[in-house]
Amino acid sequence: MYLEPHFPGWHVDCEYNRLDANPKELPRCPKDPVPPTDLDARTVYPDIIVHKRRTQENLLVIEVKKATGGDEDADHCKLRHFTDPTGAYRYAWGLHLILPKKPDGTLSPTWFKDGKRYG
Repeated sequence: MYLEPHFPGWHVDCEYNRLDANPKELPRCPKDPVPPTDLDARTVYPDIIVHKRRTQENLLVIEVKKATGGDEDADHCKLRHFTDPTGAYRYAWGLHLILPKKPDGTLSPTWFKDGKRYG
């Protein structure tokens, strides 16, 4: 809700994993805990997305982690899939944010575009 004013004309959703009536799925990523029964794809819940609901217009997908938690490689893999221009979702941008341990710490952003780490 705090981000929506910064993206006029777009919807901002948290933990949103739908593409119409279907759950969002991505190919398996190394180091990502996937149930052994899930052989082809995995359901994903991006932390924050900026998109236009019920369309294929996807602007930004964001994964956020604390400095001490989560596997960066798995998140980077997901963001490469989400921003792949030949993939199912084709987000224009992906962002991986690592929040600092202390309030005065530095954010560690990593950007993705066209299925690759950007910059």
